[in-house]
Amino acid sequence: MRKISKYFSVFIGLLFLLLSSGVQLSKPVQAEELKNYSLNTTFQINKNRVVDGASYGEGKFYFSPTFTFPDSVVIKDGDQITYEIPEQFEFAVTEETDLEGEGGEVLGKIRFDQTKHKVITTITNSDYFTRLNKKKVVTLAFTAGWSDKMLFNKPTKMHISGYGDVTLSRVVIDDGEPLGASKWGVQEKTNPNLINWRIRLNRDLISPTAGPNVKVTDMIPANQEIVPGSIFGYYFKNWFGGTSTLQLRETFTPSTAVTFSGNTFTIDAGNLTGRGLFIGYQTRIVGEVDKTSAKVYNDINVYANGRNTPIQAFAAITQTEGTGTAKLSDEVIFKAKKILNGRTLKSREFQFELIDENNQVVQTTTADARGDIIFSKVKFSTNGVFTYKIREVDNGLHGVTYDTSEVTATVTVTTDPSGDRVASASYDKTSFTNTYVPEKMNLSITKTWSDVDNQDGKRPSSVEVELLADGTRTGQSLTLDASNNWQASFSNLDKYDSSDNEIAYTVAEKTVPTGYRSTVTGDMTSGFVVTNSHTPETLTVAGTKTWDDADDQDGLRPASITVRLMKSVDGSQPVEVASQTVGQAEDWKYSFKNQPKYEGGKEIAYSITEDAVADYQSTITGYQVTNTHTPAKRTVSVTKAWDDGNDQDGKRPSTVKVQLYADGQKSGTEVTLKAEDGWSHTWSDLPVKKSGHEIDYTVKEVSSPSGYTASVTGDMSTGFTITNSHTPSTTQFEVTKVWKDKSNQDGKRPATITVNLLADGEKVSDATFGPDGDGNWKHTFTNLPEYKMELRLFTV
Repeated sequence: MRKISKYFSVFIGLLFLLLSSGVQLSKPVQAEELKNYSLNTTFQINKNRVVDGASYGEGKFYFSPTFTFPDSVVIKDGDQITYEIPEQFEFAVTEETDLEGEGGEVLGKIRFDQTKHKVITTITNSDYFTRLNKKKVVTLAFTAGWSDKMLFNKPTKMHISGYGDVTLSRVVIDDGEPLGASKWGVQEKTNPNLINWRIRLNRDLISPTAGPNVKVTDMIPANQEIVPGSIFGYYFKNWFGGTSTLQLRETFTPSTAVTFSGNTFTIDAGNLTGRGLFIGYQTRIVGEVDKTSAKVYNDINVYANGRNTPIQAFAAITQTEGTGTAKLSDEVIFKAKKILNGRTLKSREFQFELIDENNQVVQTTTADARGDIIFSKVKFSTNGVFTYKIREVDNGLHGVTYDTSEVTATVTVTTDPSGDRVASASYDKTSFTNTYVPEKMNLSITKTWSDVDNQDGKRPSSVEVELLADGTRTGQSLTLDASNNWQASFSNLDKYDSSDNEIAYTVAEKTVPTGYRSTVTGDMTSGFVVTNSHTPETLTVAGTKTWDDADDQDGLRPASITVRLMKSVDGSQPVEVASQTVGQAEDWKYSFKNQPKYEGGKEIAYSITEDAVADYQSTITGYQVTNTHTPAKRTVSVTKAWDDGNDQDGKRPSTVKVQLYADGQKSGTEVTLKAEDGWSHTWSDLPVKKSGHEIDYTVKEVSSPSGYTASVTGDMSTGFTITNSHTPSTTQFEVTKVWKDKSNQDGKRPATITVNLLADGEKVSDATFGPDGDGNWKHTFTNLPEYKMELRLFTV
């Protein structure tokens, strides 16, 4: 392998047009830093013009300063040309390299000072300038990237010598990882034969690679080999960093997670639920590199969630000179080409075997996405002619017709004049051709309705069902309606995807009708049933029974009543749909719950009726029922009577007060009886009953007049009489008959006499009497009223 003299990993191509004016230059006596020149710099990123004010990611900035010296400048050995870049950049390569002129003649040395951000060119062959009758022009070309001093997302103004001032921003270019994995490669700065590969899985923690049992397979191409011990990695929970990034890393152990088989290795990533995995390793270039594309390739296959996902990757070779071009000598790399008609070829989906002369399989490999079939090198230790065969393995990919032919490779091993053994191979054919015809299928769809035969009238006339493949919309849809009996089919569908995984078809209603819930049952084999469910609107008809019967005064209220719910649709005759019997336990309340609001798409008019209640009149207002009963009424009278000798003693008061009692309890207020009202009163509009039993009405005098005794006679039907009795004061009056007839001398004295008693001059009594046993003519009037409104005077 030839030693590297120039580093192109950052495109350090040094083109020097060092021209003189034809004037003979003398040898310098003392070196100095050349400053007398005009400077013009080309400043680009990835070979595109840098735009002032723009934002850039981690690209390669190309600096190409051109120094033009006036004819008067003498360039001497040891003279230096210094070019400084802003501190926001760092050189991609810092090793010293040669300064070359026309024809590759070495003119000096170029050194990169990363610390001072300077490119220092030292002249060592000043004679070159004296031999050319041309202008003295020096043009350099090198690349640089962002340094740590260039902060992210902060516009920074900087000066580019020979170019001018620019304001640039450093940003993270994030295209996401839609496949859940990514891989990239970068050529090693210090050794162009090494490629640094990086793999990242589940960066966003919710990607398609999230889940258990994730594996990565990497089959290193024939022009590379893995650098032993170079694999490293770590699990992460926050790829985008922050101060806690290191604390969010978990250990990855390559010695237990990585297994090798020849030039292929498999990474057992384990469970990537809630975390990602970062892997790095190096490969060494050991074969030819395509200098036209300036790329080396290294694809991987990621297995996650039951699917294989190929991820293509390459590394740009910015330095092609000096890269490995190892002489094959006695080694042969067997190659062939894979052609697939009908669809795009994918990496590692077709497998091939290398068979030796003993019909033994000595190697297996797969074709990459470009169709290249490359086996690992085979070393031949003896001269001769050897026959190897390459054949395709039928791995049962759906829809693929395999090429059953074989490629025969004839290897001739000889010894060249220098004594080295040289092997070469020739082939009878160079390719395998397969044909892919996608396997097709049909998918039936049936729409059913669970809406009580469109009770609410909300069912649309048609629905649109769309097809999804592996959860992704395909753009295909079907319209289902009564004309196709709510059935249709998706036809001529691919059964397998481009990775030969069976496509999981599902369907979904494009727009679920308002008020409906869509569910899908079935499978791809039996077809899918899309059911639209709608729970019909319901309502509650509720009311209360109100009794207007003076709190059941007459005791006629029944123990329960029956209320019947009636419905009418679009003016139809009401029909009964339910009934309820309620009583005191239900607080006389009824409720008909979960009654349909609609029937046949029309709103139902509900009403209620009540079974007749004896002795009551029913009134219905809306859903409220009032039963009315007028209780029986009566009158009760009272009369005041006086038993006092017609107020003989003059003690009768002018008024008395009487209280009515109902069942022994006062009813109403006291009433006053007086002579002008005839000493009587009548209570009217009195309830006959209370709580079903007849009320017993009585009366009492509030307080009897002094000297009187009250007594009550009668009843509530015939009326009450309160008699106030008073016994008048009495006296006696003794009458003595005196005879002045000289003891009845003449014998004319009668046997008896009659005496009239006068009270206040009026006769009130008389008495006839004669002599008593003692011969006394005496008589006493007894029990005589002492008063007649006032004291009386008795005479005879």
